[in-house]
Amino acid sequence: NWDEKDDGDDVEAEADAKGGESVDIGRVRVPKPKKVTVDDDKLLDRFFVMSYIWSLGGNVSDPSRPKTDDFFRRQIQTHLPDTDFPSTGSIYNYVVHKGGNTFVPWDYKVANFRYKPGQAFFDMLVQ
Repeated sequence: NWDEKDDGDDVEAEADAKGGESVDIGRVRVPKPKKVTVDDDKLLDRFFVMSYIWSLGGNVSDPSRPKTDDFFRRQIQTHLPDTDFPSTGSIYNYVVHKGGNTFVPWDYKVANFRYKPGQAFFDMLVQ
């Protein structure tokens, strides 16, 4: 969806609204990207890169992912160098943050687990 008000932080806002206590589940905390004036052309290029990775590389078997990673990185750096695609980690580890007009690790989109003291164990849902 292309929503001007959507900054890509919907998961975090929803978790905060539900309340409860935050539990560190061992994932790396990724700082919120600084909100910038969005350059639509660059943002579109970044979404294209993400679509390229997942539409062509989504069916690649695990043993082939390192070769696919190398090939895709060369293609991105050659044809779309202005996207500033991260040079570390797997190509599959990143998602576009619209408000920051940048790539962030998928971990950024996963809200911390929040629980409510006294809630029955079987009523808990970890998303």
